[in-house]
Amino acid sequence: MLGRNGAGKSSLLRMVAGTMEPTSGRIVSNGTISWPVGFAGSFHNELTGAQNVRFVARIYGVDTGDLVDFVQGFAEVGQHFHLPLKSYSSGMKSRLAFGTSMGIAFDTYLIDEVTAVGDAGAVLERGTLTYYDDLEEAIDHHERNMAAPPGP
Repeated sequence: MLGRNGAGKSSLLRMVAGTMEPTSGRIVSNGTISWPVGFAGSFHNELTGAQNVRFVARIYGVDTGDLVDFVQGFAEVGQHFHLPLKSYSSGMKSRLAFGTSMGIAFDTYLIDEVTAVGDAGAVLERGTLTYYDDLEEAIDHHERNMAAPPGP
């Protein structure tokens, strides 16, 4: 999804994730949806990386050992994996959160702030979401929007 800063892209992702209520309309899904990938806001700073991952595994009903093994290898935080999260750099926290997200099999992953990749795209402008089967068309639409002055 492409759109100007402040268009509501992150808010829409939070609504789809269920962490923010829509002010109108509704979100309908028939599959499992991740929290926004890389979001470490639900991790506890006093717990170790491993303890945080175990906690998330229990909440989502996945094998604790498998998720811990996956995230430890993926995040590459070394011995910090067994130290409290408060000792992590922001990059280490992000890798831990991203690894935890990727280690759980969701039908849909919510990813915020990434470059244009994929097969399809959507552009959010002035409260209207336009879907494109062709990603290049979506990017062209977004670039035209960015060249024009923002509307009211």
